[in-house]
Amino acid sequence: MKISKATPAIIFGGAATLAGDIALRLTRQNAPVAVLDADGPALDAMDAGPVLKVPLQTNDRAGIDAALETARGAHGTERLLVTCLTAPVATRILGTPPSQFDDHVALTLERSLGRTLMALQASATAMAGLEPAGREGERGVVVCVSSTAATDGQIGQALYAVQCGGLNALVLPAARELGPLGIRVCALALGLVDVPPFTEAPEEVRQGLAAAAAFPARFARPNEAGAGVQSMIEQPYCNGAVWRLDGGLR
Repeated sequence: MKISKATPAIIFGGAATLAGDIALRLTRQNAPVAVLDADGPALDAMDAGPVLKVPLQTNDRAGIDAALETARGAHGTERLLVTCLTAPVATRILGTPPSQFDDHVALTLERSLGRTLMALQASATAMAGLEPAGREGERGVVVCVSSTAATDGQIGQALYAVQCGGLNALVLPAARELGPLGIRVCALALGLVDVPPFTEAPEEVRQGLAAAAAFPARFARPNEAGAGVQSMIEQPYCNGAVWRLDGGLR
């Protein structure tokens, strides 16, 4: 889909990490962009150019619908949805207090996967009512930002792997259902990206992690993640796919 002023975009989550860089990529192509996030301070601090910042008041269906309607009232119905709702919790299966473990399970199933699914349903329903656009007759594109932890998770990443694996598993059946309506669904699985919490790690830890990448042996820059999202949007044959952006990290 050609990104333009005729392709309103909603970025759901990621105000403290990647939403700003993704938004900059889209606004440079003149797309109206709204960023929805429950993290009010991160949303306020986000430097993303001329974007609409919409605080998510609650994490339930009502809160999501209200935030989406605010964005649509300003920009019209979205043709682009980017979700950045994974939460990289570090939780070991053994030794974690049950109450803390249960909180992280709720974070995984409700706030991460649950909000992504609710946003996808609400957005796809709205996109389905749009007129087809462009040579391919596209109505919309959904990109779920995921992680290579889905398949390469380390010790302590079991719940994070569940989040990312769930997103990766979602895209193909969603693409098959929504494809006849001209709506594509993809996921971008990121490796090490230079955003929190990695930016706060000691330098020797960062160097050790970056050395595991085949080439270049460094963290991905946030604008490279934004470029990955842009590429998936603009490539009309990218559908039902999970792209890795990881420098050959295994």
